[in-house]
Amino acid sequence: MIDFTKRIGKSNIERKVHPVEIYDSLDRASDKGELRQVQKHILDDWWDNYKSQKDIILKLHTGQGKTLIGLLILQSNLNQGNGSALYLCPTINLVNQTCEQASQFGLKYCTIGSDRSIPTDFFDSKAILITTVQKLFNGLTKFGLNNQSEEVGCVILDDSHACINAIKKAFTIVIKKDQNGYKEILELFEVDLEEQGYGTFSDIKNENHNAFLPIPYWAWKDKYQEVTDILSKFSSEANILFAWQLIRDIIGDCQCIISGSHLEIAPYLNLIEQFGTFSRANQRILMSATTNDDSFFIKGLGLNPKAINQPLIYPKEKWSGEKMILIPSLIGESLTRQKMIEQFGGRVLKREYGVAALVPSFAHSKSWEEQGSQVPDTNDIDFRIDELKNGNFEYTKVFANRYDGIDLADKACRILIIDSKPYGQNLTDRYEEHCRVDSDVILVKIAQKIEQGLGRSVRGQKDYSVIILIGSELISTIRSKKTRKFFSPQTQTQINIGIEIAEISKEDVGLRSSKMDIVKGLIKQCLLRDEGWKQFYKEQMDNMNPVSGKKQLFEVLELEKKAEEYYQSKDYKKAVETIQKIIDNHVSEKSEKGWYLQQMARYIYPIDKIKSNKFQLTAHKNNKLLMKPIEGLSIEKLGYLSQNRVKTIKNWISQFDDFEQLIIYLDEVLNNLQFKVKSDKFEQSLDEIGQILGFNTERPDKYWKQGPDNLWCIRDGEYILFECKNEVLQKREEINKDECGQMNNSISWFERNYSTQNFTPIMIIPTKTVNRAGGFNKDVGIMRKKNLKKFVGNVRNYFQSFREVDLKDISEESIQDFLNKHSLGIDNLKSEYTEKIIQRK
Repeated sequence: MIDFTKRIGKSNIERKVHPVEIYDSLDRASDKGELRQVQKHILDDWWDNYKSQKDIILKLHTGQGKTLIGLLILQSNLNQGNGSALYLCPTINLVNQTCEQASQFGLKYCTIGSDRSIPTDFFDSKAILITTVQKLFNGLTKFGLNNQSEEVGCVILDDSHACINAIKKAFTIVIKKDQNGYKEILELFEVDLEEQGYGTFSDIKNENHNAFLPIPYWAWKDKYQEVTDILSKFSSEANILFAWQLIRDIIGDCQCIISGSHLEIAPYLNLIEQFGTFSRANQRILMSATTNDDSFFIKGLGLNPKAINQPLIYPKEKWSGEKMILIPSLIGESLTRQKMIEQFGGRVLKREYGVAALVPSFAHSKSWEEQGSQVPDTNDIDFRIDELKNGNFEYTKVFANRYDGIDLADKACRILIIDSKPYGQNLTDRYEEHCRVDSDVILVKIAQKIEQGLGRSVRGQKDYSVIILIGSELISTIRSKKTRKFFSPQTQTQINIGIEIAEISKEDVGLRSSKMDIVKGLIKQCLLRDEGWKQFYKEQMDNMNPVSGKKQLFEVLELEKKAEEYYQSKDYKKAVETIQKIIDNHVSEKSEKGWYLQQMARYIYPIDKIKSNKFQLTAHKNNKLLMKPIEGLSIEKLGYLSQNRVKTIKNWISQFDDFEQLIIYLDEVLNNLQFKVKSDKFEQSLDEIGQILGFNTERPDKYWKQGPDNLWCIRDGEYILFECKNEVLQKREEINKDECGQMNNSISWFERNYSTQNFTPIMIIPTKTVNRAGGFNKDVGIMRKKNLKKFVGNVRNYFQSFREVDLKDISEESIQDFLNKHSLGIDNLKSEYTEKIIQRK
């Protein structure tokens, strides 16, 4: 072999260090040309202004080449001798894509093989290690923990928002109801959980998967040693083993939420410093799309707020790709969620492009499966995605809770349906969403998930897709001013275009009989590349306001992080003072104040139990969805509204600008009043319907942790109380003893707190037969499926009566006449929608 290096000068074999120069020297595939302008700008900017910073957020529109930029920055660090280079992805699918790109561009990389060992080339800084984020962030990581952690020069998190979720799971112990430890912990806290909601606790015991309760922090703190002993006993089991290594010494400072299907134990703050490979890296680069709010990197990854305020971006690009957002329910009331599922869920043999849907859970996918759609799970999701990429389009693919990490460019997905509003999947997120409905923190997370979903089918500057939004809650969310301000300017403009399209379709199409034909026509205009549409879209996007109206959460999340760190270091008073700063400077709503007062109560509990209870009592007064304090809680009676029922209904109707707005809101509420809907959504909607129908209402079991699920004051001194069992199996033949006990307890609670007031107890459940072991202490009316359907139908028809009426000028006589016509008078409500029980002998 000839040594050519002897024939050249030494200066010519020096390793390139500037990433642009590195790219020019690569032996890349023949179809890989020069760097794009955006890539060159980012790489130059990194070299000139960012390469010495520890924390960097790289934000770039989808399809602009972030992966190559990240790989080149890592190679630059290697060539500079800054230590090893690590590229982390949230999924195996993204690992494979990244490896493929590295190969195409001639960059040397390595992966973790079947033996799970870390390659020598990584340790020797000879190659970039590309792997999943889970390989680093787990309790038995091969990279080592704390002082035993392997050192790394530069680490990149690709799709970093998805990585945060994966990292959170690393610290969470999940025990299913049929696994060791669940029953023991449930029994240990049985009395404490009953105090927080007897009805909900009964549902948990009856294995209702959607029922959950947090174990009160004071009970957890007092009994954490017993919990630790239980977990230690089963710590070798896979579901406990990995997280146990990380949190076994701080179990007392964790939170535990238990449901009818499983329980979760997790710290309040990710203990990122345990993973020294990440926390002590010379440089940490988090790559994200421009649509995302990066505030959560502060708590989720311990990032410096300066990095969030000064991201590495390409300032010249305002928007990328083409999205025709269609909102069928705004085009016509008949275009319901079910209608759109029927239209797009079936098998089409000769379809020329992929159709996909995103749903928040597997439960939401059932309607799609019934039409013939395929619903991939963890085991076959990569295979189903590859089918779309390889041109197999006959089945609609429905992905459950996959708002990130799925890339369906070009023909792989020309029609994307976002079905229903996303929500948190783990119990801690669900509890927070439940307690902080209107919090900026929650609204930002929801907006972020929706935006991530919108980006699945448009993966480049020239890519295009029709995106159909269905589900009343989702439509209400994107139209809400509270939520809209948290979308990026690009998404806000695209949603505005979608709303404008709905208005234009009514004006231009006229009296065309089929609203579905309008939707199909719009889809064709996008997919057949109608020049008018393309120009209309471009003009609208070019006029986009570049300034986002979303409120930054940096300060709040930084204070939350500091407070938790003070608590972990046992500086409890400092933790309380820090949360007080949030209340003083950033909180205006009572419910949010309550949330932070509960945190203060938890922080002070180890040193002052009396003060902690006072904080918790005040927290509950501000937000009745929070934990019931140990003592001092007095129930506030639900009273009769000062104005009559008809005036209350009139005031509710008059808040809407037009009938369309009213009916969209009403549909969102009524669509949750059916069997199989999650109990919390059902009960919340029943509460809202009571208010819409002119009554004063509340949810005692949620507010006071005892009493019925719903309570309506229908007249002065007269009430209807509801127990809702809408989640039980439809084929259930009997009402069991526990369910009878819940109703009897609710009746006793009412009689104890409301003295001699009249009341009508109603149980919403699929059967009217009571088993031999059960029985009611009073006459209880049963609302079965047909009765509930009749009630919902009458409410919907009642408000349809106002279609041709000026909502600002409705007469009280009309409101009363329509109530009587649709059997919604008070006496109707007490008797017309219920049946008498059958008692087994």
